[in-house]
Amino acid sequence: MSKRISRCMASAAIVASSLSLLGSVALAQSSAGQYQEMPGFKRFFDNAGVEGTIIVHDLRKGTSVVYNPARADTGFLPASTFKIPNSLIALDLDIVKDVDGDIFKWSGKPFTWDREAVLVEGKPILPEACNADITLRTAFPNSCVPVYQDIARKVGAERYKGILSSINYGNVDISSVAIDRFWLEGKLRISARHQIEFLKKLYREDLPFSKHAMRQVKDIMTAEKTA
Repeated sequence: MSKRISRCMASAAIVASSLSLLGSVALAQSSAGQYQEMPGFKRFFDNAGVEGTIIVHDLRKGTSVVYNPARADTGFLPASTFKIPNSLIALDLDIVKDVDGDIFKWSGKPFTWDREAVLVEGKPILPEACNADITLRTAFPNSCVPVYQDIARKVGAERYKGILSSINYGNVDISSVAIDRFWLEGKLRISARHQIEFLKKLYREDLPFSKHAMRQVKDIMTAEKTA
């Protein structure tokens, strides 16, 4: 599963970075009427050997382009994307006070895939950066799952249910699995279209979290700043 997810993320990155090269691709109105469909994006997913979707939203113009609109409306496990709300929740509840100051202690054991799956049993699946005492700033870009599992155990099911309902995050169903795995397996589902709406609210700081929490999360999410 991790291999499949990483390939999808890579193909999405290729698509995003190639937008400026696709000016000649014809735009067709999507069935939803709110997005313009980009059928030309199909070749990037085909080249990567994956099925996927991508939505690119221009916040200033209020316009969006989408590839595979049916899939964009389909709910999937949030997986690694859940570290965004998880980081917001951790900061808002003071589980983490500062993304650079608070340290998460490493257990001393690399996080491994220990079930029947794509990867070899017992093989480390996280970046080397996760195998250390780290801050949230390091945990976020490296998707250090144990850090977010530690946060989840401190938040607890009842608080999660209330918070996820308040931000309208997917179907808000965190039942059926352990509290520190519900975004990786189980019944929680959110669509790409709902993810975009959530991210727009985060960018505008229009979520029910403290300004401190939202601004720190936006800071650690930033991969690059240019003019």
